[in-house]
Amino acid sequence: MRLAFVGLLLAASTSPVLAEGRFSAGLGLGLTQSAVDAGADANHTLNLFGRVQLTNRLAGQLEVTRIATEDGSGTDLRAVAGVVVFDLGRGRVVPTILAGLGIDNETNAYQDTDYTNAFLGLGLEYRAPNGLTVGADLRMGSRTADAQPVYTGNPVPGTLARTAPSSLSDGEYRAARVTVGVRF
Repeated sequence: MRLAFVGLLLAASTSPVLAEGRFSAGLGLGLTQSAVDAGADANHTLNLFGRVQLTNRLAGQLEVTRIATEDGSGTDLRAVAGVVVFDLGRGRVVPTILAGLGIDNETNAYQDTDYTNAFLGLGLEYRAPNGLTVGADLRMGSRTADAQPVYTGNPVPGTLARTAPSSLSDGEYRAARVTVGVRF
């Protein structure tokens, strides 16, 4: 599916008609890490986004993200965020400021927790004349649990958990990602 989506982006980006479109869609890959977990490996992210240009410099964006942990804990993190993107310039290479609010859910064999998050970021996008966009951004934010985690117990009754599952902890976090998309 990922390969088909990337192929669709590349095929669609060859049309010069798409270059000045008001809408964008794309795929992002990145890393995210809680400030309290700075000594641990960062978690990998896969992100899909859709953007609508509201004015010459202001756009609204919806992002759906899956955060993968690498430790085999079975932790599943999914997030949805609304983002305001402000272009700081015009042309092919455009610096941007991002501000977003979102919700996410963390589920594993031990607990199910909902979070609210907010972030600010800086980005840089290359917008090719044929509609293809390539970008990168850095974000810093805060993540807060909406309620106390709902513990679902040990996955194997009668045993003790050896290690806590991976998660993104409450509090500050940072993220970096690269994106590829198409304007239409």
